[in-house]
Amino acid sequence: MKLGTQDVADAPGAFGNSVVDCDIGPGGMVFHGAVGIWLGQTPRNLVAHNHIHDLFYTGISVGWSMGYAESAAHGNVIEWNHIHGLGKGWLSDFGGIYMLATLRERSCITMSSMTSRPREYGACGPLL
Repeated sequence: MKLGTQDVADAPGAFGNSVVDCDIGPGGMVFHGAVGIWLGQTPRNLVAHNHIHDLFYTGISVGWSMGYAESAAHGNVIEWNHIHGLGKGWLSDFGGIYMLATLRERSCITMSSMTSRPREYGACGPLL
């Protein structure tokens, strides 16, 4: 699922959306770098009570700004998601919830469970 854009100049094209009670997976069979829910440059979204599973990469990705670049991904609420079966030993540097933004207004992440299996190197888990 994709919400938002890659470019801050285009934001906020999509904002204030709810992704709730979805079953997302399996996925990434063709493009292994696919993300379950991708929130790019988009503010004030709710992602809650989802079952995200069996992906080769990240469960939920929030933001799309490298380093300290400006980001429109702020005020998002990520809560009560069950994220598991990630990585499958193929990729690394992924996370159950991957935050890639400087946040002028904090996003909130609460009570989400995650399990994953990375390749032999790199990071995995909640990457904030």
